[in-house]
Amino acid sequence: ALAAAALSLAIFARPAQLDGALLYDDKAAVLGSPVVQGQVPVSKVWTRDFWGKDEMGSPESHKSYRPLVTLTYVANHRLNTQNGRNGDTPFGFHVVSAALHALVSALVVPTVHAALGWRERGLFVPALSALLFAAHP
Repeated sequence: ALAAAALSLAIFARPAQLDGALLYDDKAAVLGSPVVQGQVPVSKVWTRDFWGKDEMGSPESHKSYRPLVTLTYVANHRLNTQNGRNGDTPFGFHVVSAALHALVSALVVPTVHAALGWRERGLFVPALSALLFAAHP
């Protein structure tokens, strides 16, 4: 599990990636979301779609609902702001993303181990599964 986490951090926490810009839908989800930007109460995360602009019941809504992801964006934005940075600085978002990927990669070993019931067969397959998961974002 630690090997998977270490590999994940080694691959995804390189300075070039941590300092990189927000890409693709991250721009809209972070920079364009009134929930993330603090323009509406954070409680709206439970009633609005992923993009933060439309209520889930609205015909204009994308119907993509990811409140936990949005809450991590809100936390990142607020931490950046409290630390004197622009709230939209990508570095903090990338660090949290790399750390969460490492944590989930480490959890693959016990998950595969339990799911396949391979207690008597050792850790080779669960560890290999974790390493493959860690290397493939």
